[in-house]
Amino acid sequence: MYLPAGRLAALGRLDYRQGGPAARRAYAWLRGLAVAATVGMLVVLIQGTLVTNTGSAEGCGATWPLCRGQIVPELSGVANAATLIEFTHRAAVPVESTLILLLSAGILWFWRGRREARVLAPIMIVFLFLQAMLGGLAVMYPTSAEILAAHFGISLVAFASVLLTAAFVIEAAGGERIRLMAPPRALSILIWIIVCYTYIEVYLGAYVRHANASLACLDWPLCNGALVPRFVTGVAAQYSHRVGAALLTVLLVGLLLVARRTRAGRPDLYIAACIALILVVCQAITGGIVVLSRLTILSTLAHSFFVALLFGTLTYMCMHTFPLVGERTARLDSDAATRALSTTTERPDVLR
Repeated sequence: MYLPAGRLAALGRLDYRQGGPAARRAYAWLRGLAVAATVGMLVVLIQGTLVTNTGSAEGCGATWPLCRGQIVPELSGVANAATLIEFTHRAAVPVESTLILLLSAGILWFWRGRREARVLAPIMIVFLFLQAMLGGLAVMYPTSAEILAAHFGISLVAFASVLLTAAFVIEAAGGERIRLMAPPRALSILIWIIVCYTYIEVYLGAYVRHANASLACLDWPLCNGALVPRFVTGVAAQYSHRVGAALLTVLLVGLLLVARRTRAGRPDLYIAACIALILVVCQAITGGIVVLSRLTILSTLAHSFFVALLFGTLTYMCMHTFPLVGERTARLDSDAATRALSTTTERPDVLR
């Protein structure tokens, strides 16, 4: 069924308030599904980190998708702890896959004319199965640190795609009107540069973990008591990751300052920049705790958690650099643009 909405023809988006009880129920169901899929993908991502940091990757042996040759293996007892961790990670994947397939079908059914739906739905599906395929290959065949790091990077893109889909569904009820005002080109370019740089930095961090170089520097923020250490085995990768994280923090401070100048017309980007800066600080702190605590499980999980949220926040900003397709947009370079945004907010009839 299509959702009857007066503004659907104009913007190709859902307005459940004009669609009656059936439309409101359908929108509430799809919104709940989007949130559940996002939380589920985050759980799968964190579970993968738990598998790595507890050495449970071989908990199911060399068989996939079966676990030790069984659908449900023996899970009781301390001796089967690694099996339990790996099996629960695998069991969560088909559940999450079902949620993503339903979400993809839902957004394509209701918003098949929207660019966001046509782009996000296939990305969610492709990266979901690519993530699962690489996970299976990692179990059945010997893999290098580079491949394992790529697996985490692909998982991160999968999570970001589901998060952006949830944001699209939630904002389709009217919150997306703020995109009628295009941000300055300089701000858009800076956002895209930072998100690409962040992905490289995250890959480097995953490589450090899988190359067993997390403790190449035994202290923090110094590295083995020096500001610039001797680059022996593992130190170069670990030190490069730390320098990269410091540069990322500087870039996010700059992004916040640039976004602050457009906060009147595009508060979404300014708020997201604030959140990104907070998350990168939390990421850096937990990264230091990972070293000082000698890789405790809680610290490594927290570090991965903040990494995922940071990348998701930055990709959300990327999506918001695009104006609504087919709509007249003004670029935020004057007070007139801000007044225009206020007019559309106070008078939604101008969008019809």
